[in-house]
Amino acid sequence: MTLTSDFRRRKVARRKGNPMKNLTKGIAAVGALAMLTGVGACGSNTADDKGHVYFLNNKPEVVNQWNELAEMYTKQTGVKVDIQSATSGSYESTLSSELAKNNAPTMFGIGGFDQYAKYKDYLEPLQDTEAYKLLNDQGKQMAHKDGDNVY
Repeated sequence: MTLTSDFRRRKVARRKGNPMKNLTKGIAAVGALAMLTGVGACGSNTADDKGHVYFLNNKPEVVNQWNELAEMYTKQTGVKVDIQSATSGSYESTLSSELAKNNAPTMFGIGGFDQYAKYKDYLEPLQDTEAYKLLNDQGKQMAHKDGDNVY
């Protein structure tokens, strides 16, 4: 399961007020969306394992917020969440390399249509999920759309 980050980027850029507060809200919303769609069960290795999520972060400047969200989710669900951030300017090569591995990211962000087109085979449509229904109209407008599918 993967999600785009394009709608997050545009939403954060358009918000007014305290940018850190707004960024945290945006990250929390996207994180909640990702977690609610069932990615928490991915990567389960044993019957006792509650699952594992590996998120490749394309925004190193907000890794602290992602880590905080991951800790809260793990505490609430027992599902381990690993947040890895690509260094500035190396996300594209890091993502390509990580997707080629057996333990590829469960989730990752994409920034624009060019990245959507390149990685769409790794994406899952979200339009039928309960989490997608929680997005406001602006959030839904900023998601990548391809035919009847929303990513």
